[in-house]
Amino acid sequence: MSVFNSLKTSVLIVLLVTGLITGIALAGTDLLNPITSRATANRIEVDTAHQKAMNELDERLATAQTDAEVRQIQREQQLLDAQYQHDIQALSQDLAHRDLAYKTWMNALTILTSALALILFAGAMIWLGARAWIYIQTNSRKEQTMAATPPVTKWIPNLPEREAYDPWSNPEYRRQKITAARNREQDERTLAARMSRLPKADQVSKAEYNNLPLAGD
Repeated sequence: MSVFNSLKTSVLIVLLVTGLITGIALAGTDLLNPITSRATANRIEVDTAHQKAMNELDERLATAQTDAEVRQIQREQQLLDAQYQHDIQALSQDLAHRDLAYKTWMNALTILTSALALILFAGAMIWLGARAWIYIQTNSRKEQTMAATPPVTKWIPNLPEREAYDPWSNPEYRRQKITAARNREQDERTLAARMSRLPKADQVSKAEYNNLPLAGD
């Protein structure tokens, strides 16, 4: 996802830069032309100086006493008007030359920056496209590898079969059985000794003896 987020961000930045450059070019170079404002200031200075000089001549003309003074002031006014026209024409020509040079430079700069923006946009698209292609191919290989790899099963070793319980393996059980066997053997010897002391007629078999009722029955 990070690759596609970078792609969107780069596209927006390049589009903003391209739009700004194109907007400046379409709006005209006068927006950034300092020559126009400087020429306007010079024209205002020339107009102000001419108007001030004409006012002074008008004041002198109003106070003139002789015809010679009047004619002199009128000649000065004519010369001042001619100088004013010359200055205005010179300013206009200089402004035209400077403005042409500036606009030519701005047009070249606009073309250069537009070409640079286009190159940056194309380069960004190629680079981000390559990154996206690598990202897709990498994920595709991972998915194929995961699909081709069989799931790992956890091997549990076979536990040995549980042996049958042997009570004789218990020492306590063995002692009890041995004691019981010894007691039984002792009883048999005691019984045999008693029977041996009885007369033949009174002797009974072991089975019969065991079947005899107990005293008190």
